[in-house]
Amino acid sequence: IIINLKITKMKKRFLFILLISLLVGLQTKAQTVSTFTMKVGPKVGLNLSTLNGTQDFENVSMKTSFNGGVVFNMRWGQRHLSSAFGTGIFGLQPEILFSMQGANVGGRPVNLNYLTVPVMLKFYATECFNIEFGPEFALLVSDPGTVNRKMFTYDLSNLNGGKDVSLAVGIGYDFDFGLSVNARYNYGLSELANNLPWKNSVFQISLSWLLKLNI
Repeated sequence: IIINLKITKMKKRFLFILLISLLVGLQTKAQTVSTFTMKVGPKVGLNLSTLNGTQDFENVSMKTSFNGGVVFNMRWGQRHLSSAFGTGIFGLQPEILFSMQGANVGGRPVNLNYLTVPVMLKFYATECFNIEFGPEFALLVSDPGTVNRKMFTYDLSNLNGGKDVSLAVGIGYDFDFGLSVNARYNYGLSELANNLPWKNSVFQISLSWLLKLNI
């Protein structure tokens, strides 16, 4: 009888220790579950660009060009209590893009090629449809040459050090299988030069392919 009691007590202790271990393990796992999702992927699109502030110049028209680079998409929270984490209404999407901008001025193209870094705050109105806005920082990486106006020639090789800041707003739709479609307008806030009050104005239509990272 004494032996049976000892065995019974050992079984109870073993079960108690096992139960505590399972509870600790589940708690640890719950704490390590990420509350957001991160996706990354390539982006490519069409630019329809022009320059605001060119009223004194003749024959100014829109220029069609290209943008492309890489996208980092982060999304937090839950849309519903039963939804998975990373399906909430807010997200953040920084990007690194090469963007060919400018306009046709006086019958010749003014090519302003930038390395741009948009940082977009996203509001997901539905599970897939989103509205975005945020700043875009840009650095000129090409020499646009000169442009002529009547008796004057403007040297565009050093446009305020090539730095530019824009305000961007747009809409997007993220498909479940990874494709993302986006339309965005960038309104330039910086004058290109002290004696040349041009500002970038760019409408972009882009496609991205986003892959989820396991973190």
